[in-house]
Amino acid sequence: MYDYPNASKGIHQYFIGIILNIAAIPLTFVLIGPLVAVAALVLQLIGLHTASRDDGGYQSAFYASLAELAVSVINFSLVENAIGATVLAILSSLISLYVTYTVITTTCLLLQGKDAETIVRGQNVLKIYVTTTLVSVVCAVVSVIPIIGALAVVVSVISDIVSLVGYVLFMVFLNRAYQSLA
Repeated sequence: MYDYPNASKGIHQYFIGIILNIAAIPLTFVLIGPLVAVAALVLQLIGLHTASRDDGGYQSAFYASLAELAVSVINFSLVENAIGATVLAILSSLISLYVTYTVITTTCLLLQGKDAETIVRGQNVLKIYVTTTLVSVVCAVVSVIPIIGALAVVVSVISDIVSLVGYVLFMVFLNRAYQSLA
């Protein structure tokens, strides 16, 4: 049985980055939210980079996170039409799914023989993430159709609620994983 100190430290940094990202939302009204959000992003990237010293899967997630950041910046600053914004938002969601998939699967591989319960949690989180992301993408595409669009909004809201639950479970998974890998 191996210990993965870099993966453990990196996952912990990634986890703290997610918490900071959540904290940034209400802090936006106090004007320090954007600074906290940038700090959260930097900490998440540092975490993935640190974890990559123990497994290259985290390096893939690191580079995908950089690509997601680039797509988000382009979407925010350059796209003024709705179709372009929708396409870039969908692309960003799919890259985010890839990052989550890579972090979970890489972490589960490192947890083999160490923590079967956390592996199962990770697999369940992954199922939630894949399902909610795909539902959100389909809803975004069909929302432009007038009659189906209203239904797509309702389904999207339900998917967002389930996604929030998945996000919390993802944080629990990361918390347990970094402790098990130490």
